[in-house]
Amino acid sequence: FVQICGDGDIDTPVPSMKQIRIKAEDTDELIIKKIQDSLMIHNYVILDTYKENALGGTGEKFNWNDFKNSINTTNVFSSGGLNPENILDLLNNFSPFGIDIASGVETNGKKDPKKIKRIIELSKKK
Repeated sequence: FVQICGDGDIDTPVPSMKQIRIKAEDTDELIIKKIQDSLMIHNYVILDTYKENALGGTGEKFNWNDFKNSINTTNVFSSGGLNPENILDLLNNFSPFGIDIASGVETNGKKDPKKIKRIIELSKKK
């Protein structure tokens, strides 16, 4: 898979996922429209938190309650600030198709096997 990040878009000859960065002023309806448009080109979408001058990996979560319909959409992964402390909140209150975790399982900027194991254990309980 190719993951397309940022504001631009590109149709690829290989399976792909498009990142949609959610801004504080965005609405669920706007993000649903972006998801629909992206799924016309890409296999999957990843919802992430918008932060100026960053394409992702900020470790910051967006307000899940404001984007329930977007999170619960088929072929949409949720990301942005997911970690062992908040993963059950997401999984117990929403139905994400998938999750994408990066900085939330790091310690001092490196992947932490204990955090990775813990988030897998918690995710399986759901």
